[in-house]
Amino acid sequence: MVSSLVILVSALPLAAAWGLDGHGAVATIAGFRMTPEAREAHDAIMGEGVRLADYASWPDYAAFEGPEEVTSVWGWSGALHHADTQDCHFVYSRDCKEDMCVAGGLKNYTQRVVDDSLPLSERQTAMKFVVHLMADIHQPLHGGNLSDATGIKTNVQIKFANFVTTNLHFVWDFSLLDQWEMDRYAGDYIMQREDVPHRDRTRFWSSLVETIGKKLQKGGEYAVQVDSWLADCKHDFDQCLNDMVETDAQLSCELAYTNVDGTPVVEGSVLPREYYDTRIATVEEQLAKGGVRLAWLLNTILPASTTTTTAEPTEVTTTEAPKDCAKADELCASKIPGSYCKYWLDTPTCYGSNEPCSC
Repeated sequence: MVSSLVILVSALPLAAAWGLDGHGAVATIAGFRMTPEAREAHDAIMGEGVRLADYASWPDYAAFEGPEEVTSVWGWSGALHHADTQDCHFVYSRDCKEDMCVAGGLKNYTQRVVDDSLPLSERQTAMKFVVHLMADIHQPLHGGNLSDATGIKTNVQIKFANFVTTNLHFVWDFSLLDQWEMDRYAGDYIMQREDVPHRDRTRFWSSLVETIGKKLQKGGEYAVQVDSWLADCKHDFDQCLNDMVETDAQLSCELAYTNVDGTPVVEGSVLPREYYDTRIATVEEQLAKGGVRLAWLLNTILPASTTTTTAEPTEVTTTEAPKDCAKADELCASKIPGSYCKYWLDTPTCYGSNEPCSC
């Protein structure tokens, strides 16, 4: 059984920061903190009632996980999900040449999402990247070492979550959060990357949102830190993004690449349960920062933009909130138990397959 799990993990896409649940949590936290004006402007672009979490993982699908006809178009964007750093520091001119890194991607798509001279479909794509990359930029190993491709080339054994041999990047993308959720759902939990389709993982990431939300409330652990998390962003957004990656680079050296006994994490290292126990608080805080900063960004840029641009119906059918997807969901489920129609994709497909669907 263990050997089959190792094969499964090794065959997965290379980078998908935080996985579905981390991205869902960051997007949901941000959604709760959006102003009515920002929400209205968002809905004018993405469709009324569309949740940020509905499309938060689309850039991973487009670059890494989708069918060839999708990844052949968007594969280039994989470089925008991370920044390969050196010596535990981020230097934009060195680590983000031609703006091809997570900080550069956010700078670009933040401008494009509010550019009402662009077709609506392009602004929708920009929104997907803004929501996704703001979560990516808070995963420490998305500012990890160039020498091992941000942990992807360093294989480790983990003694938590599903007890597999996998790469260090995968541990931070999935395994840490899997263990967090396993502790709360016990036998009812399904790993994020197990090949079992789910109708909706909201019930799993909701526990993350609830826990982090309480810490963000007045009197909570994070409440007094929110202003400091946003101070640099309000002053200089570009520098703020650079600082986020700098924080990633430092955290990756201090926590990801260092084992609990102080020794470096290298090829073949064993990461004990204590590795999870002493890192998960940082994971929670980084997710909180991602949600707070994403909400601030959307609240800042969206109301100031003109969002009355309209498009022909055929241009927005893939991202408008559908009135009723019940029949499409039933059709998907009849082919793949538990599946549903992922209507927000550029090419809607049933969850867990490349089978096309339409609401």
